[in-house]
Amino acid sequence: MQNYPNQLRLKVRGGEYDEPFEKLFNVALVLAVPGFFTAYCVIFQLGCFEYFSNALKPAHGIEWPVFPN
Repeated sequence: MQNYPNQLRLKVRGGEYDEPFEKLFNVALVLAVPGFFTAYCVIFQLGCFEYFSNALKPAHGIEWPVFPN
């Protein structure tokens, strides 16, 4: 099992075509966007994007319709 990553690395660096590696990359690429979007939505629902510091809050006296809180 340890030998396969070394062989794969040498094949890719040598410019050889590796079909299983390309299929794995394509699947990872397709799953990355919905995965990151889902993680962002979960983090947003948990309230991790709230202002915890007065220094990070928007300035007083300015209307910020995007940030109603």
